[in-house]
Amino acid sequence: MALGWLLKEWQAKRGFHVEVAHINHKLRGLSSEGDEKFVRDISRQWGWTCHVRNCAVRPLKKGNLEEVAREKRYAMLEALARQHHLQIVMTAHTLDDQVETVFMNLMRGTGCDGLSGMAPLRKLERSKVWLARPLLNMSKKELLGRLRSSRRRFRLDATNRNLKYLRNWLRAELIPKIEKKSPGFKKRIFQLSEMVYDEKLEWEKRMKGLDARLLKDQGPNGRLLDLKRLLRYSPAVQRRFLRRSLGRDLLTYEAVEQLREWMKSPPSGGRLWQLRKGWVVERLSKSKGSPTTSMFVLRQTK
Repeated sequence: MALGWLLKEWQAKRGFHVEVAHINHKLRGLSSEGDEKFVRDISRQWGWTCHVRNCAVRPLKKGNLEEVAREKRYAMLEALARQHHLQIVMTAHTLDDQVETVFMNLMRGTGCDGLSGMAPLRKLERSKVWLARPLLNMSKKELLGRLRSSRRRFRLDATNRNLKYLRNWLRAELIPKIEKKSPGFKKRIFQLSEMVYDEKLEWEKRMKGLDARLLKDQGPNGRLLDLKRLLRYSPAVQRRFLRRSLGRDLLTYEAVEQLREWMKSPPSGGRLWQLRKGWVVERLSKSKGSPTTSMFVLRQTK
């Protein structure tokens, strides 16, 4: 709602077009239906088109329910933006959300990029639609204060009180205790995320040139990598190059190191390395026409 009020003010001054999207995951029972009705009513009051999509997500025996819901939600938002010729999807993530994201990445075992948290602006994967987070440098306390002082209506997510979710536990239990012990801690974590994000952008510029030197196209789903050339660079460059080439499968230090060691091992170490998100690294053999066993194909199977 804070983002909605902000966009309403911007729209009056700049005249751009706004539409609302609400994804109902059916996780909060009657509260979910109340949230949907609230969004519909406010959108109607403001004269904005409101797109509502039902996307029920059920508790999982394994895996992260919040991550599954998030992936489906972003896919739907991107599809809606493409369908209605909208250029930007905006979300209302705050400084607190950013700090929680950095903590979650640390707990899962992140590389340096994970310390940058959520990007304030980036292109979504399957289109030219941009994802923007214009409130990322504002605290939740500040936003709620502004809403209350101006007597503007809003709702609170009922599931935020459920501490079985890691983000909620961090938000309600761990981070407040650290902030109390070390005032200003959240702001310093946010500043760290901004510094790492800027360094990440600088790395991206440098890595683009490396792609051209180390990779050759092998059809629509594969690229050829000469490991000997990659090993001429420092371990820092090697790790970042592999993460960039193989995506989200290599978020943790252990995952990257296991792959690096396997690629450097003798051919007896195996021909294929299967990653979770559909990526396969295949070691080429001399018997199949490869000039050397240091040649690898990186390809997606799905």
